[in-house]
Amino acid sequence: MILCNLNQTVVTASSDRTVPAWNPHASDDSAFAPTVVGRNRDDVKALAWARHPSLLFSDASNRMLSVWDISGQISGRSDGTPIFSVDLGKIADYDGGGSDGERGSVYAICP
Repeated sequence: MILCNLNQTVVTASSDRTVPAWNPHASDDSAFAPTVVGRNRDDVKALAWARHPSLLFSDASNRMLSVWDISGQISGRSDGTPIFSVDLGKIADYDGGGSDGERGSVYAICP
């Protein structure tokens, strides 16, 4: 869970493969109904926030790192698709391997 947008938005990592965001300061029922920032192909495990220019980074159990344009200012859209994704499991230059060549999961990220 992270707090962003000048403490106006709470974003959580979810096991239902979504990245939901809430506005806890809303005066209507929207405080309890999250907006889905985006959807991943696996459980979301880690989040990071880059204040400028309003980018959210997420990492899922399938080792897919995604970058989301929260404000829509960079991509001109906010349709729930990442502006950039990379499959960390397919990067050949990665030199970290566990037993039998298995690669571990990512549990924390920082922009």
